[in-house]
Amino acid sequence: MPDDQRDQASRNETSRLVEDFFDTTTDLACITKAGVVERANKRWLDILEWEPAQMVGRSMADFIHPDDLAAVGASVASLEAGGPPITNHVIRCTRADGTWVEFAWHVTLDRDTGLMLASGRDISGERAAQAERDHLLRVLEAQASLQSMFITGGLTRDWWDSALTSLIELSESEYGFIGRIETNAETGAPYLLSLAITNIAWNEWSRNLYDEFAVAGLQFHNLQSLFGITVASGEMVIANDAPNDPRRCGLPPGHPPLVRYMGLPIFDGADLMGMVGLSNRPGGYADEVAVMLGPVLSVIAQQLERHRLRVAVEAVAEEAEALGSTVTTLALLGDDHVELARGTNAVLDAESLIAADDAVQATIRALAPQAVARLFTFDPDNADMLQRALGGTEPGVDRSTCAAMRSGQVYVTRPDLDLGGCTHVSRSAAATICAPVATSGEEFGLLTMVIPEMPPLGDLSTRGRLDLLAKGIDSLAGALAQVAFREELISQALVDPLTGLSNRRGLTQAFRRTADQARLGDHPFGLLLIDIDHFKQVNDAVGHLGGDLVIISVGQAISGAVRSDDLVARLGGDEFAVILSVCDPAILNSTTDRLLDAVRSIPTDGPDAITCSVGALCIGQGGTATWTAAYAAADAALYEAKTSGRARTVVASPIGLGE
Repeated sequence: MPDDQRDQASRNETSRLVEDFFDTTTDLACITKAGVVERANKRWLDILEWEPAQMVGRSMADFIHPDDLAAVGASVASLEAGGPPITNHVIRCTRADGTWVEFAWHVTLDRDTGLMLASGRDISGERAAQAERDHLLRVLEAQASLQSMFITGGLTRDWWDSALTSLIELSESEYGFIGRIETNAETGAPYLLSLAITNIAWNEWSRNLYDEFAVAGLQFHNLQSLFGITVASGEMVIANDAPNDPRRCGLPPGHPPLVRYMGLPIFDGADLMGMVGLSNRPGGYADEVAVMLGPVLSVIAQQLERHRLRVAVEAVAEEAEALGSTVTTLALLGDDHVELARGTNAVLDAESLIAADDAVQATIRALAPQAVARLFTFDPDNADMLQRALGGTEPGVDRSTCAAMRSGQVYVTRPDLDLGGCTHVSRSAAATICAPVATSGEEFGLLTMVIPEMPPLGDLSTRGRLDLLAKGIDSLAGALAQVAFREELISQALVDPLTGLSNRRGLTQAFRRTADQARLGDHPFGLLLIDIDHFKQVNDAVGHLGGDLVIISVGQAISGAVRSDDLVARLGGDEFAVILSVCDPAILNSTTDRLLDAVRSIPTDGPDAITCSVGALCIGQGGTATWTAAYAAADAALYEAKTSGRARTVVASPIGLGE
C-alpha cells in the first residue's frame, strides 16, 4: 500500500477511534470554536436533557450558570494565551428544565484549528454526599455538645436554650420552641409546658410575657392549633402553607409571620414525652428534616426521661411516707429508681458500645445480683437473626421468636404462668425481660435480662420490682441505642463510603492523635500522599463504575502494604494518604516500595498496569509541625513524583525537627 494511502487509513482509524470515544464516554463532551458549540455528544441528552442538535451553533455561555461565567472566561483566556489545559474546573451547567448540575471540566485547545475540546464529569452526587457527611458531623457535634453540657452543668435553662438553638440552626429555621407534655390534674387533658422558646417578642405585652414565664415556662392548653395536634395525638405535623392551613388557630396581632411550620413529637419508647416546634425554614419542611434531627431529639428525649425518673423517685418517696406500713418496700423501689437513673446516665455518657454494655452489666448487678443481662445485635449476614454482641458465645435469637422485637416494646415472659410471650427464652428461668435496642428510625438489637428465681407473686415488692425492672431494661436499651447510633454517626462522618477507609476528616483527626503520641513517646512518625497515575485515562477506559472498582482495589492494596497500626485514608477522587505511626528513613523506603509493588500487582484487563505516585514525609522527634504544614510538604513531594515520571516515590525533607 502506498504511503499516502497508509497515512489516510491511519487518519481514518484515528478519526474512528475519536468518534467512538466521543460517543461512548460517560462524561459530557463537546467541541467549541470561538465560544460557539460545534458538536456535543449524546450524554448532554442523558444527563441534562439537551438534544445535541439543539446545542450546535449556540454560545457555550448559554449553558453555564451566570455566576460562573467570569471564572470560565478567565480560564479560557489563560488557555488561549498559551497556558496549560484546564483541569477540574467546577462549573454549573443548566438542564433543559432550568435546574443546575455541577460538573468538573477538563478543556484542551487545538492551536492549529482553534477548536476547544471539553469533557465534564457530573460531581453533583459527590458534592451532595459530602454535604450530607458535613451535616452529619454538625448533628454529631450538637449531640456531643449537649451531652457534655449536661455532664458539667446538669439540666439547666442554658442546656434547653442550647438544644433549641441547635435544632433551629440544623434545620435552618427562623424560630421555635421545645416543650414537655404534662397532664392537667383536674381534667386529665394534656397540655404543653415550654422548656425553651425563641424570644420573638414584638411589643411590650409580649416582652413582659416572655420575661415572666421564660424560666418557669409558658403553658399552652388550647390544642386547637398546629402544635396542639402533636400534643394531643403524638403525630408529626408539617404545614408548608401555614397561613392557609385549616388546622391553624391564628396569631396574636403583631406576631412575626408563621409561613412554614413543623411539629416533631419526642417519644421515649411508646410514651409521648414532649415536642419541638420549628418555623419558617427556607424551602419548607419534609420528612427528611425529622430524620436529620433524630440524634438531637434523642438527646432531648433522654433528658425528659431523666426528669420523669426523678419525678418518679420523688413520688415513690412521698408514697412510702404516706403509706407507713409499706414504707420499707417502697423505699426499696425508690432505691431501684435511683440506681436505674444512675445506670441510664452512665450508659448515655459511655464513649463506646463496649463501655455502655459494661455500665448496663453494673446496673443489673446492683438491681438483681442473680440476674444476667445480654446484648444481641443483628447478624450482618442474616437480617432475621440476632447474635450475641461483644464477644459473647450464647446462641443467637431468631427475631420472629421474640415478642419484644415483633411489637417494638419491652416484654416480660413468665414460663411458669404459661401466658405466652418470647419462645426463645429458657423455661427454667423465672422470668426473662426483652427490650428492643432501637431509636425511632433504626433497630440495632435486643437487650435481655434473665431472672433465675423470683419470690412469690403475692409479694408487693416482687410485683413492683418486676414492673420496675421491665421499665429499667427498656430505659437501658434506649440508652444503648443512642450510643450505637452515635457510633454509627461517627463512622459515617469519618469514613469514606466507597472504600470503607477513613476520609479526610478522619485522617486529620488521626494526624493530631498521632502527633500527640509521637511527642509523648519522643519518636518520629510519617505521612504518605498517594495519587493514582493517569486515573482519568483509566476512568475513560472503564467508565465511572469501573473507576470506582479501581479506587477500591488500590485502597485495599495500600492497606495490605502497611502495618496494622498505620492509618489509610481516601482524601477524595484518586488520592489516598497513610499515617505511619512510627517512621524513620528505612521504614519510609521499605513501606513505599511495598506500596508501589502492591498497586502495580492489581490485576487489570488491559496491557498496562495500574501505578501510583507517592509523596513521603517523616516528621521528627519533638515536632510541632501542623497538619497544614505536613500536608503541604508531602503534597509538594507528590507533585515532584508526578512530574518526574510517575510510578515512584519522592521523599520530602523531614519537618518538625526543633521547629
